[in-house]
Amino acid sequence: MASRWLRAPVVLCGALLLASCGAQTPDSSRNATTSTTVDVFQQQRTDGVTALLHRLDRALLRGTPADLAAIVDPAASPEFRRSLQVMQDNLSSITPRTDAEARQPLRYKTFEHYVGAADAEELVPDAVAAKLTAQGSSDSWVSPVRLRFALGGVGVPGLDESPIDIEAPLVVARYDDRWTLVGDLEVLHRPPNGAGLWSFPGVRATAAPTGTGQSVVASYPGAAEMAARLVALLPAAVRAVTAFWGDRWPQRALVIATGSDQEFAALAVSGGADVSAAAAATVYTTLDVPNHAVTGQRIVFTPAASRLATPLLAVVLRHELSHVAVRLATKPDAPQWLTEGVAEYVGRKGTYVRFEDVAPDLAVTTRTGAAPAWPTDQDFAVDSQRASLAYQSAWSIAAFVAQRYSEDALRKLYLGVAGAADDAAAAAAIRDAVGVPQPELERQWRAWVRKQTGG
Repeated sequence: MASRWLRAPVVLCGALLLASCGAQTPDSSRNATTSTTVDVFQQQRTDGVTALLHRLDRALLRGTPADLAAIVDPAASPEFRRSLQVMQDNLSSITPRTDAEARQPLRYKTFEHYVGAADAEELVPDAVAAKLTAQGSSDSWVSPVRLRFALGGVGVPGLDESPIDIEAPLVVARYDDRWTLVGDLEVLHRPPNGAGLWSFPGVRATAAPTGTGQSVVASYPGAAEMAARLVALLPAAVRAVTAFWGDRWPQRALVIATGSDQEFAALAVSGGADVSAAAAATVYTTLDVPNHAVTGQRIVFTPAASRLATPLLAVVLRHELSHVAVRLATKPDAPQWLTEGVAEYVGRKGTYVRFEDVAPDLAVTTRTGAAPAWPTDQDFAVDSQRASLAYQSAWSIAAFVAQRYSEDALRKLYLGVAGAADDAAAAAAIRDAVGVPQPELERQWRAWVRKQTGG
């Protein structure tokens, strides 16, 4: 929900007054008075909107539709009203439930909106501001609201996650001492940047015992059967990932089964990418590798994944859980031949007999005489025609290292390269893990692939 902030006229006016007064009369008390006036105005805004946000959170978590309607501006769009009602339906503890006991509403131990800091303010669109003024509003504001939330408590007993903090700007209007909600990014004619689990109707959750705790599978209407399959697969999938990476990870995850491409695109923040060929994505909100901190990890499955046979679905689940297990050791710019290749290796381990079972495209390409190509990050794009070959090639690199050098060497290679500070450190990590530089490793890998395929 990133936004670009501009200064509001009142702040600019205050700044200009300070500059002109300072030039004409170097009177510190006059400057202080002007600055204080601006601060008082802004503080009144902040206090008023803070009270409005408290009412919003109470309505969403413990309120009725009438409580929500009481704080929404008459100028608010039907779409904004519907989005708030969907949130309340998903979040409110007093909303009637008709689901089976195994599928519960998601619960949050933290869920609060607050007014954050901003370098400047974005102007309310002229047409919206004019409509609010005609209704009697004395002020309108694109407030730099933030949302802090964390799953936990009843309904998600094993998933006690750290708070996640995101931008959630809101357009608000003032009528005397009363503030109302006018809209969100839609009013500003900008698409939302991602979505929360509460953003689509009917989200429910099922707990799945894994490792030393519990994972949670969230799902939407139309995905209940997929959710049940994932719940059944999760315990063995976590054990398989732990067998490779060890037990120094939470051994639990939040897994989401979406019921539409729209839900997947928003929850996985996939933008305009073609998700028709995708099965799942692992996303996170913040990652701080040096300080060993990550928030908002989720594994999101596409609706198309429900058509996968159970053995292949298990491969995808293990692949994505492998990303979760080593997220804190993986810098965001780590090379995908490594991150995707090792995840594929973990996901597919023990599921195939022949090289061609995992890498049919790579086998065909090699047999035609083309030299196996070490994949680049661009090759892995979901909507890239090279994506299938890139994933197969990356898997084969990991499989080659494990077979030629050992799985210990593969783990060492991953941890060294994925956490490397720069290219020189990555090159040193490769040599340290397998005893040869990357060009020699690539040469050995190409020879191995040719041998596996008869190319």
